[in-house]
Amino acid sequence: MKRRRNEEKNEGKKWENERYIYTGEADLCKKSGEDIFGVLITSAEFLLEKLFNYVQDHLIKKQTIWIKQNFAYVFYTTFKLENCEKLQDYCMECMSEDSQLFTSKNFPSLEEDILYNLLKRDDLQIEEIVAWDFLINWGIEQISGLGSDRTEWSEDDYEALKGTISQFIPLIRFMDISPADFYDKVRPYKAAIPLHIYEELEEFYYKKTLSKTEILPPRIGKLKIESNLINSKLANIIASWIDKKDLNNITSRNVSELNMNPIPEEIEVFKVTCVKKK
Repeated sequence: MKRRRNEEKNEGKKWENERYIYTGEADLCKKSGEDIFGVLITSAEFLLEKLFNYVQDHLIKKQTIWIKQNFAYVFYTTFKLENCEKLQDYCMECMSEDSQLFTSKNFPSLEEDILYNLLKRDDLQIEEIVAWDFLINWGIEQISGLGSDRTEWSEDDYEALKGTISQFIPLIRFMDISPADFYDKVRPYKAAIPLHIYEELEEFYYKKTLSKTEILPPRIGKLKIESNLINSKLANIIASWIDKKDLNNITSRNVSELNMNPIPEEIEVFKVTCVKKK
């Protein structure tokens, strides 16, 4: 029975692609997220570029709940597809905004380039010590035969971990890690941290000074704001304008939201309220 349902689904995906080939039309409105994602995969196989791009847009706009519910599958499948930048960027933004997606035990180990691109994002919404813990656990997973019990590690084990995570360490925003967490969770891995970076960290935590530029500033995504007029996303955009930062620091989704609604609804309500009071 299950096999029959799968065959019917595959036939449906095949039919949608054939329909597009012969008519130039595609109707996705009544299809499930799973079926639509299947159309994306098959349209990539048949090199149907316009349909491929259309399905990406449809998934992002209409199937956000399904994507979140099946995030690991969508994420890894998407990054195996060529020219799927829209959905890849959307997945990266979802991970940067929801730390549970990033740290979920059900989420498979990230590939090296994906982890690097994620950690370098300024808008990553995650506690920095959590990012550090994730990096350490990720590094351990990459080394065959290395367990999590540090009391059993040799100098060679620390060197192996150092070689695995050294390129990622400059991406950790240590300024957002408390002295207590640094002592308990970072210091034990001193041997796996490049010496010049660790010396700079010690200077920062002991003297509260930064003489070099190895340590990155806090992420813009961690900006906290208490306001009934604007949300944190809009606050980050305004802060970037004030600081005259490169607008590339602002996520594409934030910019599109701002363009679609240049005056937030809350501000418009505030304006109307003030007029009535006069």
